[in-house]
Amino acid sequence: MANKNKKFIPSPEEIKAFIKLSEDSLKSAQLRLEEDFFRGTVSDAYYAAFYIVKAALINKGIISKTHSGTINLFGENFVKNRQVDEKYGKWLKELLKERTDATYEALREFSHQEAKEALEQSEKFVKEIKKLVGK
Repeated sequence: MANKNKKFIPSPEEIKAFIKLSEDSLKSAQLRLEEDFFRGTVSDAYYAAFYIVKAALINKGIISKTHSGTINLFGENFVKNRQVDEKYGKWLKELLKERTDATYEALREFSHQEAKEALEQSEKFVKEIKKLVGK
């Protein structure tokens, strides 16, 4: 649930922690790709993007406790006002869909190419969104 009405002071420590979670998720995705764990690669690629969005939102004094709320707030606060290109909003939604399939669709198979593309997309996403938090 989004907490848009409550004012709070962004915590630099929490922002740094989410940036680190994002970076760690990218590293994990890369390792999983190298070891042919494609489902895990896709999941970690999403979480890298999700965590950097959390950092960017917190930096603006905005919090959300859900994935969908976080994604919606990202769109409202960064895509809609053109702080980031709309492709990043689309990428985040695509990564969430893939992560959801990786988590809940037991029969869904991921190829090396799909996992690699998810990781590459996430790497570009994280690099761009880090600019919003000045890191």
